[in-house]
Amino acid sequence: MVLRLLFIAALMGVSGCSTLKKTVHLVTAASEPSKQNTPAVEKEKQEKPSLAIVPFAEKRGNLKSYGSVYKYLIPLVPYGTIRYERPDEAKMFNTQNEFEFNMSENLMKVIVDSARSSELFSSTILTPTPLESEADLVLSGEIISTLYEGKTYSYGISFAGPVLWCLGLPAGSSHKELHIVLFLKKRATSELLWTYAINKENTVVQGLYHNWGKEVNSFVNLMDKGTKEAMADLRAKLSGIPLEHLKVKEPKPILPLKEPLPLAVEKESPKSEKEPAPSQYPLSEEIAPPAPEAPATTQQ
Repeated sequence: MVLRLLFIAALMGVSGCSTLKKTVHLVTAASEPSKQNTPAVEKEKQEKPSLAIVPFAEKRGNLKSYGSVYKYLIPLVPYGTIRYERPDEAKMFNTQNEFEFNMSENLMKVIVDSARSSELFSSTILTPTPLESEADLVLSGEIISTLYEGKTYSYGISFAGPVLWCLGLPAGSSHKELHIVLFLKKRATSELLWTYAINKENTVVQGLYHNWGKEVNSFVNLMDKGTKEAMADLRAKLSGIPLEHLKVKEPKPILPLKEPLPLAVEKESPKSEKEPAPSQYPLSEEIAPPAPEAPATTQQ
């Protein structure tokens, strides 16, 4: 019986981290509830700004290290490790082969869901660019880190380590870190109103009888918890900003110019010949010739 267990344990050790088929974990955001356009709803919309969420910028590294996981097969080495900076692009984990999880797209859905649930905005939409939206505010962000570190335990006994798994000891652990920075700006002026850093981490211990295959759920929970805390902080921030400073001021409508009234045409009086006025500065003056001198007479 012991040999049979050792044989099974050896097979499990050789297979290592590839014991499950591909697992799909997708997070979908609830669609925005439709409300009837009643006067109360319209008034509520006027008292809240609208929000547009754009895709987040990728700032993550490209580290992909999984070769050292097989060190757990070396005697006296307690575990082997896996490290990924982009786990959504990885192919090997502690308890499953891979999972289909687009970090950017699914993160967007979680944030949209949190923004709508917060009821801070009259409407929340997801748009590829702010130019395609008429929202008052724009929420953007940067994905800084989604580090995954997995460990497979052998307890230093190499191929015989999985025997201890069957006895209930942990088979491994996975540590996740989530670091995202959010920015809220005014669409019209790009003025930065608010920024918030989501820093979350979690470690899950896995065994044959507990948490087996739960590699991704921790990331989902971290994103959900982090975005809810961000919305709570945003609520406190927006409460201190006047509404007129948040909403886009609509330009005043340009009224069409009225046609000008026809001007009265003065009737021309018949032309009268008028003597030209004498010039103030005559061009020349007529000078009278000097009188002839009288001939001189001689006295006798």
